[in-house]
Amino acid sequence: MSSFSVKRISMEAVWVAGGQLMAAVGAIAGVRILTSLLNPDEYGRLALATSLMVLIQYVFGETLTFIAIRFYASSAQRNMIPELVATLNGFFTRITIGLLGAFALLTAGLWICGYSAWIPFLPPMFIFALFRVYGYMIEGIQSGARQRGVVAIHQAVLEWTRYLFAAILILLTVKKCETALWGFAVAMVLIAVSQWYWFRKLLMEVEGNERSPRPSVPLFKAMLEYGRPLLVIGFFTWMLTFSDRWALRINGSTRDVGLYFVLYQLGIGPIVLGCKVLVQLISPILYEKAGTNRSSADMKTVYHVNFLTAIGLVAVTACVSGLLFFIHGFLFNYLVAEEFRSVSWLWPWTVLGGGLFAAGQVFVISVMSGMDTRKLIPMKVASAGVSAICFFSGAMFFGLKGVVFGWVLFSLLHLIWAIILHYQEVKIHATNDKVVTDAF
Repeated sequence: MSSFSVKRISMEAVWVAGGQLMAAVGAIAGVRILTSLLNPDEYGRLALATSLMVLIQYVFGETLTFIAIRFYASSAQRNMIPELVATLNGFFTRITIGLLGAFALLTAGLWICGYSAWIPFLPPMFIFALFRVYGYMIEGIQSGARQRGVVAIHQAVLEWTRYLFAAILILLTVKKCETALWGFAVAMVLIAVSQWYWFRKLLMEVEGNERSPRPSVPLFKAMLEYGRPLLVIGFFTWMLTFSDRWALRINGSTRDVGLYFVLYQLGIGPIVLGCKVLVQLISPILYEKAGTNRSSADMKTVYHVNFLTAIGLVAVTACVSGLLFFIHGFLFNYLVAEEFRSVSWLWPWTVLGGGLFAAGQVFVISVMSGMDTRKLIPMKVASAGVSAICFFSGAMFFGLKGVVFGWVLFSLLHLIWAIILHYQEVKIHATNDKVVTDAF
């Protein structure tokens, strides 16, 4: 690896780490602010509402991100970035039309079924989710183009501004969940406008003023083939990461959900967010290395880097969660309002569960470095089922603490399965390479 490549990757790592740190600090500050303004019941309703917004992000937003990152390198090599962008815009247009239809049907359904009290929650949730999906698509292209600074800054600013606007609106109006949701929506729209501005600058550098690209039909088919399994995976990923809150709501109360949401935001949330940013850092590099030919030497490098990254993440998680066993009470006094401090002893366990889950997600990149993402569907479907069993049984028999320990158990099983998939990829590629070698 040349000194230029090392320097470039180092600078990208600095941007990613800096952006992640600022985003994490913003999220933690947001927890402190909102727990001071909302009681545990309202905070629990906010947790349930945001889980539905994240459903759209997981299914459509992350799918567009992975498609953009995966196809950027090959499109750049063929001088087809304008066609890539035009094709992705076609995907987003279809998603927008579908979401508008779903929003109208859901609103009508709530009205007809007598749940009109929930309707005021829908507009801010829809606005936030739609613009977040658009932001995900832009972040995917910018990550593929290795514009780490732009992506990192927007991710960090979003975390700060959404809590800031939520707090301002709550102070000016009423201390309700829906008020906070409108604050989130306003912040997301402003961030999306900024993302669009920097996105247009990137396109001007790539396209110039000479081309009026149209969506590429072959590229669309390839993206659809690659992305269709990711839609399914996104849904089941949402199920396995957010059924915990609904398990508590069904078997407990919104107060329990509010207390748990604090643990999630301070424990699991930052690690999962950090994992996503880490994936954004290494996946374009690994995808570019893998390319479309997937040579033996390049794929060995991909698998090796992936393995070291995941193991490093597990080691850091063990150290952080171990430290928190001794200082959780002290830190909770500063991080959350008094009503939420009784659950501080569960914080180290949520960090442990989040770290194990994130490490499993990193191992999954080994599969996604290829073009057959269908291999991930059985894992995600089974994981969703196992997580639901862990969360609902834990909530039913042990309440809030049962859900937390259910997270740890599920995350461990998820990591083991991801490691198995990783080594299956290594073995398959080694076998294919041996067959080719023997043929010569």
